[in-house]
Amino acid sequence: MSGLPCPHACAAIKKIYGDIYAYVEDCFLLSAQKKIYAKLMIPVEIHDIPRLDSLRYEDYSSTIFLQPPVTTRRARRPRVRRIESQFQQKKLYHCSRCGEAGHTRKTCNNPNLG
Repeated sequence: MSGLPCPHACAAIKKIYGDIYAYVEDCFLLSAQKKIYAKLMIPVEIHDIPRLDSLRYEDYSSTIFLQPPVTTRRARRPRVRRIESQFQQKKLYHCSRCGEAGHTRKTCNNPNLG
């Protein structure tokens, strides 16, 4: 459906000694990619780039380079950001006042057991 054969189809094509590229859409072929990007690729002028063999340490010793930011660590222990599994069972709370599940005594709204 995408124009490229899946790995299973490629294995079947190889088994019958067929050409896989015959089953690929034309837009995915290298020749089509070269035609698409032929006019868009403009070479970059490199006349101001220094030559690697002419570089010296003195050229860079007076240059100020960007330093990494100064960061401070927090005083406490770093928090663990744990991603819970989708198969993990969540603890079901039961109220000690009314015995129902889903809430605790602190948030119980049952007025009869006060």
